[in-house]
Amino acid sequence: MRIRALVALAALTLYGCGALKRFAYEGIGRDSWQKPAEVIALLDLHPGEQVADIGAGGGYFSFRLADAVGPGGRVYAVDVDDDMIEYLRSRAQREGRSNVEVIRGEYGDPLLPDGRIDLVFTCDT
Repeated sequence: MRIRALVALAALTLYGCGALKRFAYEGIGRDSWQKPAEVIALLDLHPGEQVADIGAGGGYFSFRLADAVGPGGRVYAVDVDDDMIEYLRSRAQREGRSNVEVIRGEYGDPLLPDGRIDLVFTCDT
């Protein structure tokens, strides 16, 4: 527990509140209990599909979903937190992820395009 607290404090000090939020969402060892590869496999996504990741946070699943739908598909990474929106946009741009569209949703409306979504995904939201 001490190590987690020290990592969180270091993230806050070095990178600000957005980094602390991402740490809180992704944590240490999340892959071991969340099993993202298994989750993505169970979704049975196909190239070209359109997926909405509601409550995308730091993109833990968004970018994995984007890999699953390929360059011809699209992932709408939706969040209401401005820090996470900024992070998602910069990460998508930095990684050249043209199939990830970041949306600043509202609490009562994710602002998704009508009639385009094949799957709505949410986790820990």
